[in-house]
Amino acid sequence: MTKIKKSTTICKECGEDPTERMVGGLYKKNLLHRKMTKSFCKQQEILYSNHKLKPIWKECCGALNHYQVTLKKPKKDYPRYQT
Repeated sequence: MTKIKKSTTICKECGEDPTERMVGGLYKKNLLHRKMTKSFCKQQEILYSNHKLKPIWKECCGALNHYQVTLKKPKKDYPRYQT
């Protein structure tokens, strides 16, 4: 039986461990990860024209925490649905 070595890259502030995720996480330090998150935000803004997305990174380790969605004001002739 082999012992699994615990990663030394665990963030001491938030406990983020990149080995816990199947494919790892997205990190601000990595240029490819930043490009991927920017591309995702642009795609979502195209699909949902009244949304503005912004990635929120953890300050301690730079891991992607969540995406902040800001709703834009609807245009004047935008259809309103009443409930």
